[in-house]
Amino acid sequence: MWHRKAIIAICRRLLVAIYHVLLKQESYNPRLQGLTEIRNSDKTMSVQDAVRFAQQHGFKVL
Repeated sequence: MWHRKAIIAICRRLLVAIYHVLLKQESYNPRLQGLTEIRNSDKTMSVQDAVRFAQQHGFKVL
């Protein structure tokens, strides 16, 4: 049963890649495939940065 999930996951990944190639009308670049996952996993900020961000968006920080 696990192999069905794997096949579906691979098919989904291929369809998403094909969709973006057709949408952006760009050629497929496999080196960029995991770039967003790496970029999103490293979203850390200091307390001062978080306070500044909140203040810039209209929040009062005590």
